Formats: sequence, structure tokens, C-alpha cells
Amino acid sequence: LLKQQDLKGLGGVFLEDVQESLPHCDRALKNLAQEILYITRPTDKKKILFYNDKTAT
Repeated sequence: LLKQQDLKGLGGVFLEDVQESLPHCDRALKNLAQEILYITRPTDKKKILFYNDKTAT
């Protein structure tokens, strides 16, 4: 999902949305830790997930 968002230029996904949609999201996020960037918004402290594209220069 994050890779598709990145390729389409749509931005990140809220961590809350991922937690609501996946039953065991902690395990999935741990497995994909090398491919995900976590950004915390300063205004409301919500975390946003972005795909970490290592092929882009």
C-alpha cells in the first residue's frame, strides 16, 4: 500500500489507519521496518508512514 501511494505521488498513510485495517499490524510493521519512514506531525503528534524507496536517488 505504501509503495503504491509513493508511486502515485499521494503521500503517506496515517499509522492509525494501518492499525485499524490490519489485525496484527505491529508484526507487519516490524517486518517492513527497513522500508518504512515514520514522520510525526508536530501539530497533533500523529504518525504518518511513508515508503522508503531505496532505488530513488
